[in-house]
This record gives sequence, C-alpha cells and structure tokens, in this order.
Amino acid sequence: MQVSRIQEAHAIVRRATWPREVAAVRLLLYPCVNGSKHALLLYLDTSVIGGYHDPEFMTNTRALWRLREEGHLRFATSRLVFQEIARAPRRVQELMRATFQAEDVLPRTAEVE
Repeated sequence: MQVSRIQEAHAIVRRATWPREVAAVRLLLYPCVNGSKHALLLYLDTSVIGGYHDPEFMTNTRALWRLREEGHLRFATSRLVFQEIARAPRRVQELMRATFQAEDVLPRTAEVE
C-alpha cells in the first residue's frame, strides 16, 4: 500500500468530529492481506455505520468506504454491533449487510470480554 493512502486514512480519523470517547473509528494499525495488496484493518462500531447517512458525519464516513472500495482499507466489526444495528433504521441495516461478510465479524473471545 502506498504510504499516502495510510496517511489519508489517518487524516480522516484525525479530522473526524466524532466524540473521542465513543471511539467511532478504531484503527487497528497492522496490515492485513487483501489479495495481493496490503490494507489497514479498521474496526467499525455502531456510530460509524450510522454516520454513513448522517449529514454531520457523512463526508468523513463515506471517505472511509471509498478507501475500502479502492482496496486500501478492510473493515471489521463485532456481533454486538450487528445486534445494535438490528434496532437501527432500515437503510443502516442494509448498509451493514452490504458492507460486512461473515469473515469480517470478529469472534467473541475471553480477551474481548
């Protein structure tokens, strides 16, 4: 991956207006293999997925999705986020289903607890 794309992802997170205590985007700063490329793995919680349609957060959130589409980022989430999104508006639920596959859901472990 080009260093400029990594810097771009970091810049998006730094300029984000999301509350820091919510930790809307948690970068896991280790490369993961994405085919023949390397991508950063990004853990997305409920607020990031909901922010995709929120005018206040839309620009930064959709920039992350563009980086993912280009193969520079890979998204991960948890079963808890899926449970929370089940109570969200339909378009947020649809985005969740369109974005994540089974292999993108992190397993629940004792370490996470």
